[in-house]
Amino acid sequence: MTRRRELPRELQRALFTREELEKRGFHGTRVDAKDVFHTSVRGLYALSSFEVTEGSLLTALERLYPRAWVSHFSAARMHGLYAPNHHSEAAVHLSTLLGDPRIRRGGIKSYQSTNAEGVERSRMHLWVSSPGRTVMELAPFASLDELVVLVDQLVREPRLNLERRFDPFVPLPKWKVMVESFHGRGVRKLREATGLARVGSDSPPETILRLAIMRAGLPEPDLQIELPIRRWGNPSADLGYKQLLIAVHYDGGTHRSREQQQRDNWRDNAFSGEGWRNLHCNSKDLADGFRETCARLERMIHEQRQRLRLN
Repeated sequence: MTRRRELPRELQRALFTREELEKRGFHGTRVDAKDVFHTSVRGLYALSSFEVTEGSLLTALERLYPRAWVSHFSAARMHGLYAPNHHSEAAVHLSTLLGDPRIRRGGIKSYQSTNAEGVERSRMHLWVSSPGRTVMELAPFASLDELVVLVDQLVREPRLNLERRFDPFVPLPKWKVMVESFHGRGVRKLREATGLARVGSDSPPETILRLAIMRAGLPEPDLQIELPIRRWGNPSADLGYKQLLIAVHYDGGTHRSREQQQRDNWRDNAFSGEGWRNLHCNSKDLADGFRETCARLERMIHEQRQRLRLN
């Protein structure tokens, strides 16, 4: 039995094309061997032992298309922005300037643009649309609520203990100026979404909850409410009403661990100890559009107004 030739080290640690194999003296049929994995992008291969990620695909594609940049849904994922999965069937999304050859390769969704304003170098050393440009690129594809989620993420203040940045991707006042000067597809929807955006929503469900509360005719809630009580260590609620002493908490998937549940109980006790009422919701409520949550919140608002004599 003929022993299969081992690939050179640089190809064992990266994606490669048939042409790159042939340049190193291998026959093109080497890509059909059992130890070679065919990626979701046509013509890109890897050893089966290599972990293929969107980042590794993009790195390989930059070699093939040096004038292209990462855009749209791939750029959103790279920046950690919300990218609706139902709009993103292609493996990767790339843009080129109008006039350059259009990318036509299976597994790539390609776009063409009249300019490259707002394209920047990422930490992965890839050219990528900036967070602001990315949201504008997604305007034609996302629903109104999805755009509000995206803008909320764009303008939110990062949490210093969890993120590698100190400032918003784009401060809200600056973003409003950018949107006013934007005239691309989806501009009306994007301007409406910007009007609905607020600084303080830390996750997509929190944005959807806030929108549901407002559409139910309830007062617009305060966001990221902190108890300024030293003995409690400044616990916070996702949203609520400071005047009415109501704290609303969205308990996502990360709240299922024992440690997080202990922290949540401590937080709830802190608010209750200061006379606040707590209201909880979760992914089941999210799937229901927060209808029951809004009904419970409406009753709680009425009760608190009576108890605090704020009618």
